[in-house]
Amino acid sequence: MSRQTEFNPRFYLFLMKASACFFGLLLGFFILSPKASMQDDAPPPMPISANTPVVVVNGRIMGNYKPTPEPPKSTIRGRVIYADTGRPVRRAGLMLMSAKGSSGGRENAGLTNERGEFEIKNVTEGRYFVSVSTPGVLTPFSSLSTFERIGTAQGNSELADVAKDFQEVVVNGISDVDVTIVVRRGAAISGRIMYADGEPAIGMRVEILRKKGGEYTAVVSNISEIFGAIFGGAAGGMKTDDRGVFRVAGLPAGEYIVRVVENVSHSEKGQGRDDEFMAISGFNPTSMVATYYPNASDVKKAEVLKIELGQEQSEVNITIPERSLHNLSGVVINKATREPLKNARISIKSDNDVNSLFSNMPEFGSKNEADEQGRWSYKELPAGKYTLIVQPSDSYESSDETKPQKAKTPKLAKALKEIVIANKDVTDLVVELGYGATVSGTISFENQQAFSQSIFISATDEKEKFSESAFVYSQHSDNGKPVPKKIENFTIQGIPAGKVFLSVSNGGGRSDSDGEQEFYVKSILFGGKDIVGTTLETKEGEELKGVQIILSKDVGKLKGKVSKADKSPAIGAKISFIPIDKGKWGNLNTSLFASTNSDGEFEISGAPGEYFVVFVKDYDFANEKNKDKSPLEQKREWLEKEITKAQKVTIKAKEMEKITLTLPEK
Repeated sequence: MSRQTEFNPRFYLFLMKASACFFGLLLGFFILSPKASMQDDAPPPMPISANTPVVVVNGRIMGNYKPTPEPPKSTIRGRVIYADTGRPVRRAGLMLMSAKGSSGGRENAGLTNERGEFEIKNVTEGRYFVSVSTPGVLTPFSSLSTFERIGTAQGNSELADVAKDFQEVVVNGISDVDVTIVVRRGAAISGRIMYADGEPAIGMRVEILRKKGGEYTAVVSNISEIFGAIFGGAAGGMKTDDRGVFRVAGLPAGEYIVRVVENVSHSEKGQGRDDEFMAISGFNPTSMVATYYPNASDVKKAEVLKIELGQEQSEVNITIPERSLHNLSGVVINKATREPLKNARISIKSDNDVNSLFSNMPEFGSKNEADEQGRWSYKELPAGKYTLIVQPSDSYESSDETKPQKAKTPKLAKALKEIVIANKDVTDLVVELGYGATVSGTISFENQQAFSQSIFISATDEKEKFSESAFVYSQHSDNGKPVPKKIENFTIQGIPAGKVFLSVSNGGGRSDSDGEQEFYVKSILFGGKDIVGTTLETKEGEELKGVQIILSKDVGKLKGKVSKADKSPAIGAKISFIPIDKGKWGNLNTSLFASTNSDGEFEISGAPGEYFVVFVKDYDFANEKNKDKSPLEQKREWLEKEITKAQKVTIKAKEMEKITLTLPEK
């Protein structure tokens, strides 16, 4: 079926403004914003006496008012020069990126003058990388696999890799800092994209995918490329010009594949947005019609380019082939009632896909929505294997609206369906959604301690394909006064039948970044057993009550330094601390992770106990023999071998342990 969209200039203007605001907020949150603080964590105001100074804020009387003191700040002054010539980098933008991720402090922006000089004021205490935004140079962004990962907390292996390649600027918030930033020119890839009839492919999105950690992910060498991708520009060479020519510079040394993505809208009805509008910018992250260099439709047949710094790989030319594209359509029904499910949410993923720019962000993806009769459709899909993910709408109903819903009807669970499209359309596909299981119980801290932050409780299947969660707030209100909670009920609904792990994580408020974990899961009791690190088996429509999750704040700390064999600091080393008790391995949520800074140092906190110290390289647990196993199974199998030669360490409750480690030579 097709849907005509009436042209409404005001509607499109609204969407354009909304898109600009969204990405502005995204940029501000991930790159420029300070760490947010939770006002709800503040204690209730004290009673006001007659002699207490009174301050009125927004019409409210505030007693005992004491403004929050400003943190001490420094000024960074310096000069940016090219490593190969020593000449200044003129009129270039630059920003400070926290060495601990965006949650670690405020990043600030500046601009070099005609002599390459810059000044950034009001920089709070912390460790920073300087990212210089000018074409052709290496930046910390280019060392991250995808742009969205820059917002993750410390401990991310991606940020550890940045520490190996870029100098840190240390700010104490008191003294000013003078620094010379030396930038290196990266590698470049250039070529031309053509259609099969010889016409240039104009305005086509080109993605450079770097092999890292056993997988290929899109590289962003410069922040300006983000704006080019979003707003349809050709900044950074991510889109072809009027000749079909592209050039992407500032790439780190490494192995790459190149692909061109055609501007195609697959869904007939997008959820909360029009795919057609997204396609106007040429950005269109939902398209699955791609061609890999040299002229391959399958990523497995892509030619790998190995390039070094300063090298340009030219003549990377791609001809977009003429191909048959197919339609996919079907209906979603309630498995129990056999009735269609209107407004069911559908998304599709190609098994041939790789991690595209922004592909992991929930706002994007080839999403769809069922109509009043539960019907849905996709168009212009290449032949191949796909996974269809189907779940009920937030307020799902039967198409028969006159029929009342039964009381306490279980929530429907999402379903995955494998699909193969060969040389013809696939129509009348039926997807059944069964009732999900429900897990409920209580969560509390031992010794009746109050919650210090809000908390997420998740139920994830053992193959890590599904996850349902519940959110527990740290406070409730009593006559307008915040009251910390000591025990709270939780309910997780819509859990697919099978085996799931229950896990708990910080849901907001005080951050557990910088390796600071304020609590750990001491026990999860169900049926008289402690199921921490083990699975809970669920059945369709079943309700499992009485789960007791006990948290503890008696964490311990571990501080250490890692050196190489020559005694130099091991920068960006990645370390996993694995419980010696294999019964706690489960989904490895009981493990701790650290990465070393530019001094080879790290600090973490976590549950008391004995741990194996295992140095990790991304995906070094994956190989051809175990490729059919889940990532979790691969990790366990790899750990069994690694722990035979691993050092042991003990973390003690409420104490700080110090260790010195030597990075093993591999």
